[in-house]
Amino acid sequence: MEPTNLMTRRGVLGIGAALGLGAVGTAGELLLGNGTATAATTPGNPLGARGSAGTNTTRSISAPKPGLTYLQVPCTDFFPAALTIGRTINAGVFPTMPGPLLATVSLPVGAVVKEFSLWATNSSTASFDVSLAQYADDLSSAPFATSITVPAPSSRSTQQSSSPLDIVAEADTFWALASDLIGGDKQSIWACRVGYVAPPTFVPITPARVYDSRSGDGVLSRNSSRLVSVKDARNSSGAVTTPDVVPAGATAITFNLTVTGATGPNFLSVGPGDVASLFTSNINFPVSDDRANGGVVKLDSNRQVKVFNGDQPGSTHFIIDATGYYF
Repeated sequence: MEPTNLMTRRGVLGIGAALGLGAVGTAGELLLGNGTATAATTPGNPLGARGSAGTNTTRSISAPKPGLTYLQVPCTDFFPAALTIGRTINAGVFPTMPGPLLATVSLPVGAVVKEFSLWATNSSTASFDVSLAQYADDLSSAPFATSITVPAPSSRSTQQSSSPLDIVAEADTFWALASDLIGGDKQSIWACRVGYVAPPTFVPITPARVYDSRSGDGVLSRNSSRLVSVKDARNSSGAVTTPDVVPAGATAITFNLTVTGATGPNFLSVGPGDVASLFTSNINFPVSDDRANGGVVKLDSNRQVKVFNGDQPGSTHFIIDATGYYF
């Protein structure tokens, strides 16, 4: 389907909002039923496919993968791209006349899409595709699209995307599911699921001194390294003043690195606490010069970094001030 057939972005999102898009089910399940919301769905959002009378049922789709966030799109979230096309929700969604169906998918900017799964019914003699695409904000292009083919005939079954996905949700784009189905009830979409790695969240903090070699550890000699904890704020004597200023679960910090009292020229490199060596410079310094530079560094599981001094003559004191962290 060409993007120009998708109405306008405002129209797509407006209809989607009116229909209550984006119900999220329990990871690893598709939620089915005929009305009553459960704790695993958005309260009041009607469910897509009919289970036993007056109840909700579930259908396993695939085991959730560690580290992924799942967004479920039930069939009630699909709507006709042309408003003259009818829709039915009591046995899966399908058009009463041939034509495209759409559902918008709300993914945060920076999310990395890893998985696209589908549950559909096809009792016709023709296969059909359901596509997941990232469209430019003005619908002028689709920088990414993938699709799942539902063969004919096919009972209600899980269809997995045919190739691994690793696509970043970019700014000034939006995501949509689309399918051209034949008329009647022979081809139905019951639910889709998108799995993604959530984007990191940055939390700025009031700058906090988390390490100062002058507090007792002494200068860092040439061709050596030092393992440094950055989880606590400390005073000039090295005593903890604010525990967990970089909290448990943080994966990286932004920081200022200062060198002072250098005995000669050299450079410092800062990396995660569990790396064996580094070859890039965070700061270069001459003899007897105080200077600073900012950076971002990944943490190890104990909220530590490792600071390396290069192979030039100088040893130096160094100071690390944390200015924020990422989850």
